[in-house]
Amino acid sequence: MSKVLRRNALIAFAYVLSGYLALRVLAIAPGYVAPLFPPAGIAVAALLIGGWRLLPGIWVGSLCINIIAGFETGLEGIRWLTPLAIARMNMILHDFPTTNIQI
Repeated sequence: MSKVLRRNALIAFAYVLSGYLALRVLAIAPGYVAPLFPPAGIAVAALLIGGWRLLPGIWVGSLCINIIAGFETGLEGIRWLTPLAIARMNMILHDFPTTNIQI
């Protein structure tokens, strides 16, 4: 396994674990909003240290935590596209300083 792939897997695992704990421990009732979200800090730190090569790990971690939250809220039908969209936007926003977004 390459070094970059290992780092992406580690970032994804840290993102999911800290996100799950944030939604369990730090969340405001009923449990789907956390005023402090440690995965955002993990993502920014990963990008500052490892660069854009770690974006896939952030994407996978964000997708997983949003799917977990979706299971708990009862997403069904076309609404399953929501976690994909959220994960994609997280990836774009964390890479914002180096991305040229054209509207």
